[in-house]
Amino acid sequence: MELPESDLDWVEWPGLTERQKKSLRHLLPRPKPRPFLRRQRKGGRPRADDMACFEAVLWKVWTDRSWAWLPEKLGRRRTVLARMARWDSEYRLIKLYHEFARGMTRAEASQWKTRLARAMAKNKPLWKMDFLIALQTHWPGPKTREKDAEGPITDEPLLS
Repeated sequence: MELPESDLDWVEWPGLTERQKKSLRHLLPRPKPRPFLRRQRKGGRPRADDMACFEAVLWKVWTDRSWAWLPEKLGRRRTVLARMARWDSEYRLIKLYHEFARGMTRAEASQWKTRLARAMAKNKPLWKMDFLIALQTHWPGPKTREKDAEGPITDEPLLS
């Protein structure tokens, strides 16, 4: 199934950069150490990567597609939804949103706001609203060191 030309830019997910992953890593739960002795190890499937689960949440907002379309590299949708519910109850999800929004540029924040507005026009789950609040809190993101029209370099935020 081919998408219309106007919707193509909404489907591509650029993924998280290494810089973004590094800034978010400290907010994710630490993995439990693996016991040295085999008899102390439990069986079962290995734990899904937390960073991939958070990236799946961002993919959902960016593309506004059904969870059924989630790419395999981001995990299974049931795992992502369960992890998202756990993080939401621990207030970890909103901390991740704030940290992600804090590192954005003005252009990136504008893109995310546009995508969130389109996604929320269809339905308004709480986790999307939390992300919008985080964007509005930290937008436009980090301070700039660009020359103003007058010439001096400033450390002032872009918007006050």
